[in-house]
Amino acid sequence: MQRPTGEVEGAHLGRAHAVKEKLEIPDDAGRGAQGEYATYHSRESDADSRPELVIQTRPHAYDNWAVQYQVVNGPLGDDDGDGWNNLMEYALGGNPKANVDLIAPTLSREDGRLKYSHLKRKNDSNLTYTVQVCTDLMDEDWESINVNFDKNVIDATFDEISFEIPSQDAQTWIRLQVIRQ
Repeated sequence: MQRPTGEVEGAHLGRAHAVKEKLEIPDDAGRGAQGEYATYHSRESDADSRPELVIQTRPHAYDNWAVQYQVVNGPLGDDDGDGWNNLMEYALGGNPKANVDLIAPTLSREDGRLKYSHLKRKNDSNLTYTVQVCTDLMDEDWESINVNFDKNVIDATFDEISFEIPSQDAQTWIRLQVIRQ
């Protein structure tokens, strides 16, 4: 984790002098490479009566889920061998230990239009869901779709996101990309 920057001021309890220390705090204060967050505070050290920096990390929501399901192969692994990596299982409400998940996004045709829907975890702001389309897999020129969507509340953890995909081409491939920041 990066060293914090900025200033921290405070007074020693039971002491007549004030404490002022400089800390470097990055713009993404407390966010670590794996999505951890840190709480910074100082407390008096018994050894030298100087404040010490105490950093408490809060695990990413994915990490809590991975512990709950005893995931061993990390976010990009596929613990149950069903073709869905563990991050997609997490993002779409799957179970990384059961290879019969019904988590795939759905695609249907309604009145000549393509309707696409997928589940979206609402308790993890570190996930970015992007639907992309491509008309030629040889070029792999995937384009993100930016359209208005409907949101249907499923439960306390998930919403269903659905929208129409504009397509005038003879063939269109669609994929859902989920990125953990």
